[in-house]
Formats: sequence, structure tokens, C-alpha cells
Amino acid sequence: MREVVGPASRPHPDGAVVHLPIAGVHSGFGTHSALVYVPPQYFTEPDARFSVAYLFHGSPGIPLDWYRAGQAAKTGAALARAGRPAILVAPPLGHGWLDDSECVDRPGERIETYLVEDVLPTVDNLLRAVPDRSGRVFAGISAGGFCALNLGLRHRDLVGTIVDISGLARPTHSGGMTGLFGNRPDLAAVTAANTPEIYSATLPPNPPTRVWLSCGLMDFGPLGDIRKMALALYGRPGFTTVLRPRPGGHDFGVWRPALRDGLRWALP
Repeated sequence: MREVVGPASRPHPDGAVVHLPIAGVHSGFGTHSALVYVPPQYFTEPDARFSVAYLFHGSPGIPLDWYRAGQAAKTGAALARAGRPAILVAPPLGHGWLDDSECVDRPGERIETYLVEDVLPTVDNLLRAVPDRSGRVFAGISAGGFCALNLGLRHRDLVGTIVDISGLARPTHSGGMTGLFGNRPDLAAVTAANTPEIYSATLPPNPPTRVWLSCGLMDFGPLGDIRKMALALYGRPGFTTVLRPRPGGHDFGVWRPALRDGLRWALP
């Protein structure tokens, strides 16, 4: 496949944001555009490969939230100036703003498969990404924080670092677990397999995984889950775990600086 972003004909001192269509070849999710930030070094160093941070939005939410309220391009430019240039990829996590997929495979919408089998390979094929777990970060806010934590822990062979900001440690859905996963005989087992606060106790030490956890101190529900995951993972063989609560609630006033600090820690 052909690289979709190459050397620039004009300078991009702060990097650039581009649309990257990603087909749901394996998931059946259809073709949807991810919003991708590429750092200025992407244009000036044509032989270099870059780490990729996948940014998972909240619910309600869409990828554009990361670049408007989240100021992800500004964060990417600051990281690039600090010698940590990275590609930032914000993929869609559902069919619309109100679609709370929890990034799982459920009847009619296989978002976990879309992210793992469609999004990651497309980014590796079409951008100069580091094509292994050492160069991948899963980062998310709120429902996207749960996505980053759950998918990151379920696919440690694919991702080396997790940045969970204000995410719960269990799936939630307005229709309950039946509304999320469907009416199926193995519902309890599927739910448990997607509940980090349950399965984290059984995780093996390899491959080594880094986990950065943050939340607003006034965001009481997620804060409790973030602290619970920090206790579950801290000191476990194979895990490097950092807990960074900060003043504030459940909003971008917390999430913008938390993303900046989390990626600064996560990226080489």
C-alpha cells in the first residue's frame, strides 16, 4: 500500500492534521475516517518512523473532540518540539456521537475488531509508523479511557503503553450488559473478560506493559476505579504503573493537561 503522507512541498512547523479513511475489511464496520496528526519531523525526516498514540474519544463523542476541546494537535506540536515526535490517530468508536460502543465486539458493531484488525494495520501500512508494540500507545478519556485500558490489557502483544484518563474499570451501557453484548448464554463470561477490575488479577507478567492512570480529584466514580486499577497493577511483575490524579472534574480542563503529561511519559 502507498504511504498517504510524504515530504511536504511547504514547511509544516507545527505538523499537520489529515483525514485517513480506514475500511472495516475484517470488522464489517464500513469505511470511516480517522483524524491523524503528523509531527513536523514527518515531513523533514522522510526515512524516520514514528511512535503512534491512538486517541479514543468519550461517549457522547467523536474523533474531532480530540482536536477541538482536546487540542491534540497543539499537544503533538509541543511533544515534537521537546524531541518526542509522534503520530496521533483518533479513530471513530461507533456509528455516531451518541453510540456508546465501549470498544467491544457486539451484535451489529465489532469495534474491537475494527481497531485491532483494521485500524492498526492500515496505520502501519499507510504511515511511517513504528510497526510493533514498542511504538504503540493506547490513550483515552472517559469511555475512551476504559477502551484504552481494556483493549490495551487484552492485546498486550500489540500495544506496550496505556494512558487511561478518567476511565472506569468496567463496561457500562444504558441497556446493561445485555444491551452491550446481546442476549447470549455466555454473557457473564464475556462481561468478565471485558472487565479489567476482574481479570487484572490473572494477567501474566509478559509482555511488559506500562500503564499511566489519571483522573480529576472531583470525578469521584472514575477516580475510585482509577485508584482500584493502580492498586491492582502496582508492583505486579511485568507492569510499570503510574497514578497521577489532578485537580478538577470530568472535563477537558483535566483531560488536556493529562493527555500532555501522559504522552510525555509514554513516548520515547
